[in-house]
Amino acid sequence: MKKYIVLLLSLLLINCSFKESSLKEAEKTTQQFYSLLKENDREKIFNLCGNELFKIATQEQVNEMFDTSFSQFGNIKNDSLIYEQASIIKGTHSRNEYILIYNVNRDIKNTQEKFTLHKENNSIKIVGYYVSPN
Repeated sequence: MKKYIVLLLSLLLINCSFKESSLKEAEKTTQQFYSLLKENDREKIFNLCGNELFKIATQEQVNEMFDTSFSQFGNIKNDSLIYEQASIIKGTHSRNEYILIYNVNRDIKNTQEKFTLHKENNSIKIVGYYVSPN
């Protein structure tokens, strides 16, 4: 019985550390996104985005969203992560999904920004980005 308990605890710890390291990788992607957005380097930002994002919106529409958020809310001063979640979705289209939400301080009005990320070919890509006034 002790052997099974130790095995179960080991599996739980491995799963938790896997999620934690994956979340750190997702957070690294979003921080790279913010650095590039502050520099207005949109071509490099698009390299961080997955194909699923461009099934929903064209690059032109994403650029318009960036322009609108800068004009309505101002430039980004800093950001702070307030929520993170990692999920492993199993099925015919299995994937690892990450949701990260940031409070973002901007020049005009602060925002709350939500990222949805998926693991694609051993890298984590942004597949959703939503900006709302805070």
